[in-house]
Amino acid sequence: MNVKKISQTAMAALVAATFLVGGLAVLPTVQAADGADRPAIEQRHKINPEQMAEHIATTFSLNKDTVLQYYNNGTSFKDIRHAAFLAKAGNLSLDTVLQTKTDSNSWQDVAQTLKISPQQIKATRIDLQANHLTKAGLDKQAALDLLNQGYHPRDIACANQLSKDTGKSITDVLFYKKINNTWQDVATTLGVSPEQFKQEMKNLKGSFPHHGGFHHRGTDRIAY
Repeated sequence: MNVKKISQTAMAALVAATFLVGGLAVLPTVQAADGADRPAIEQRHKINPEQMAEHIATTFSLNKDTVLQYYNNGTSFKDIRHAAFLAKAGNLSLDTVLQTKTDSNSWQDVAQTLKISPQQIKATRIDLQANHLTKAGLDKQAALDLLNQGYHPRDIACANQLSKDTGKSITDVLFYKKINNTWQDVATTLGVSPEQFKQEMKNLKGSFPHHGGFHHRGTDRIAY
């Protein structure tokens, strides 16, 4: 993505150039698009732009059409996700974050430039993970409590499912998970058949789209 850093004067002009189309705020985009610079994975897997834009918009409380506007003008969904995460963490606009990203800096550099602290990043990630865990039927506050105790989102989701199967509390189920066993082992110990557990895990993964939180990669990473 060739996102160019601009001066305060240019930024003011950019904001002033914002216009309305059918009641929708359309932001002037960062770069003209030909699709050539987008990550190969987006082209190889033929990502559905409408579905991906809807997912990002829902996750980060953005306008779907604004997300599509950036994408159609050359910004990859990967970069939009990065920017949306930092915008949420720093209570900033998506445009402000994208304008700070250049070819010569990293997303960590962007966070530092915008004075977004590691604490804000961690809190935002945990909040987003808790939102995703509610898709598995977990109360958000309960999810936040467990995440803040250091439990892995996937472990919480699995424990929640086995809690439903067995009538045990989530904390009781988590007690059975050790470093040297698997969730299949826990399910067997609790009397849940391998076939039932396998199907439940398949259904559970379907509730967590790629990058959506089921495959957790650390609470302190910038990327979401």
